[in-house]
Amino acid sequence: MGETNSYPAGTVAWHLEADDQHGLPTAVFQSMVCASGMKVVRRIDFDASDGQLQPDSIKGERILWSEYLEMRSLVIRDHETGAIVMASQGYGSFDVSVAASDLAVTDKIVSDLRKAFPPSPIGTEPVLPLGFWHRGSHGPVMTSRKIEVASWSEVAKNYSGATKTKLGSLIDEFKPARHNGQLLLWHGEPGTGKTWAIRALAWAWKSWCRFEYVIDPDQLLERGDYLMEVLLHRTHRESPELSTELEDSSQPEKWRLLILEDSGELMSIDAKKTLGQGLSRLLNIADGILGQGTRTMILITTNEALGKLNSAITRPGRCFSQIGFERFAVDEANGWLRDAGCDRRVDGASSLSELYAIANGVSSDQSSRKIGFRSR
Repeated sequence: MGETNSYPAGTVAWHLEADDQHGLPTAVFQSMVCASGMKVVRRIDFDASDGQLQPDSIKGERILWSEYLEMRSLVIRDHETGAIVMASQGYGSFDVSVAASDLAVTDKIVSDLRKAFPPSPIGTEPVLPLGFWHRGSHGPVMTSRKIEVASWSEVAKNYSGATKTKLGSLIDEFKPARHNGQLLLWHGEPGTGKTWAIRALAWAWKSWCRFEYVIDPDQLLERGDYLMEVLLHRTHRESPELSTELEDSSQPEKWRLLILEDSGELMSIDAKKTLGQGLSRLLNIADGILGQGTRTMILITTNEALGKLNSAITRPGRCFSQIGFERFAVDEANGWLRDAGCDRRVDGASSLSELYAIANGVSSDQSSRKIGFRSR
């Protein structure tokens, strides 16, 4: 809607500035809130739900229904309370904003919506919702998509020696504790299985930790508004029986693991010189004031050699897990090929991607392509 200079008496004037398909419902909701004088406004991110938002999903006066390829949004006014509700559902994401006269009304509406749109159940198949953060034109945005993961028992054979031992200990035995630091560092050349290790970790920790992938980690650490939005993002409550297993049962909410993949440049020896305050912010999240009380851990993966990284990253009390992803030694590599039913053999240390290429008859150029997260 455009801007005009004068309005008839008693008319509520809306000036909506929506420069994309998702901005219009938000602009309508915000304009209604300003015009109505509501005293309480809440925004809640729901877990991904199998239920589909429809024009009649929420009872009340329908103000706006919008439907695009990637997003459905509904804005209504509740008949009984006058509350204004906006629900938006995308691929694996569902968020609700409620404006009302008091907090009890918003609690009731949110509770009803949670019953109407329960989270997608986690089954026995290794598929989990993974949050993806990026900074959009209107600020930080997180969407959730179901991602194919893996059990450790299925992928353990793809790691050699010390790498396998350290990963197995982290996956099977680790329990979160704030005093141990909140940073995980995985380093190794491309093709050594770091991404699949993340998938296995997500499946093993699914009962108590939510995984969130940062698409633009450089923006996250350079922009304070983006960083604070991610850090203060409300986490999902877990079941009471699980809360007793964690260090702090007085706050029974899931831990979070922020994944900053291929981010070696953020931790290089001259990172502060080249990226400004990015490295300092990262360290402050890991064991400083910024990270206090957030129940947030950070996993950084890098293709850089450990000697090229800033020593401040790896000091005790800050980095509680440092794992090098190594090539298979000759005997291990040939054992892997034997177990894969391949008659070919190698005479030098080999990466996981190279072994898969040999076993599948794929050229080295094809095997070197990066394999990332794939949604379902």
